[in-house]
Amino acid sequence: MNKQSALPAFLSIVSCAAVVFGVIQMRRLTTSVGALEDRLAKLEAPATAPAGGATPSDGPRTLEDVATELKALKAEVAAVKSAAESMEAAAASQPSKSVPAASEAQVKAAVEKALAEREDAKKKDRKEREKDLLKGGDLSGFAANQAVDMLAKELGLTDQQKAQVAEILKTQIATILAAWTDRKEGEDTKAKMEQLKLDTDTKIKGVLTPEQAVKYDDMQRNGGKGWGGGKWGGGGSEGK
Repeated sequence: MNKQSALPAFLSIVSCAAVVFGVIQMRRLTTSVGALEDRLAKLEAPATAPAGGATPSDGPRTLEDVATELKALKAEVAAVKSAAESMEAAAASQPSKSVPAASEAQVKAAVEKALAEREDAKKKDRKEREKDLLKGGDLSGFAANQAVDMLAKELGLTDQQKAQVAEILKTQIATILAAWTDRKEGEDTKAKMEQLKLDTDTKIKGVLTPEQAVKYDDMQRNGGKGWGGGKWGGGGSEGK
């Protein structure tokens, strides 16, 4: 059962319970009133002598008995009256027929709002944790150094080229990571990532010799062996 159907069901159960409780109370009051009427009838009925000279037993026969019975009746009448007044007060405190529907709508709206706020908080927390993770230990610098070491080995980069490529990669990787963490929920970032990679490739080839640039392109075509294959190169399913 989902929350939309569970809420009306719960309110219906509460309403039914209230009705049942009221019915039980009414039956108790009816029974009490009936008993009082019987006892009053006995007080009002004339005493009749039973056959064989037995002692009368249909009701009180002395003034003292009548006074005692009347005192008990007054106490019970007061109790019944108090119970009736309590039921009237409870009935008066109940909302009108038009209010339960409004109350149900308000409760449902409050539940929906609370769930939405909780989901937003979870998303915000995830974003913050991603940012903290990417900031920790200068991830962009670490990734750039790893890529430069690989490119230097494959392309035979000079020390000057290594420094230039390292700076390019550090800046571009930081840009890519920022685009990734700042993405909106459900946003397709694949095209943005691919464009960032193309821009990076262009800048890197700008510091390479023609021969190195050709080899660099071959590396990219052969499974992204350069710096930006997979996730950050826009070729993986996680670029979204």
